[in-house]
Amino acid sequence: MIILENVTKSYTSSVVFDKFSLHVEHGEFLFVTGESGSGKSTLIKLLTKETDVTKGRILVDGKDLSKMKRREVPVYRRNLGIVFQDMKLLEDRTVFENLAFAREVIYGRRKDTSQRVASILPLLGLTRLHKRYPRQLSGGEKQKTVLARALMNDPAILLADVN
Repeated sequence: MIILENVTKSYTSSVVFDKFSLHVEHGEFLFVTGESGSGKSTLIKLLTKETDVTKGRILVDGKDLSKMKRREVPVYRRNLGIVFQDMKLLEDRTVFENLAFAREVIYGRRKDTSQRVASILPLLGLTRLHKRYPRQLSGGEKQKTVLARALMNDPAILLADVN
């Protein structure tokens, strides 16, 4: 469950959110749309604890992000699957290696990593592309790879910042 209570987020020259509230239940699917500059990316940054609220609070599964210590942030982020707008694929690694890396960063080298990658590839139609590098993929294939990477560790919450 994600709860934003009277969240205000302001930067030096602008207010992005002013007393914004939102309640997202477990299993709920939510799209946030809006014009460029309307706060969609800021919302993702708040939920990933990349930035903090100016006022108000954000609760994720009962945990108040404003009270979270810096050392707790990496552990919290392990429960998030994140699709970035700029994709952040590792250009020197194949599709398979990009997916495996996502798992290895969290768990270290594991015997089941190859099996997990092999189970995710067909879900997004990437099986035949597993040996290709990002530069060899179309835009849509890159997006599928990024989504597959976000799903590698069975995240409790999936956040996607896409165009």
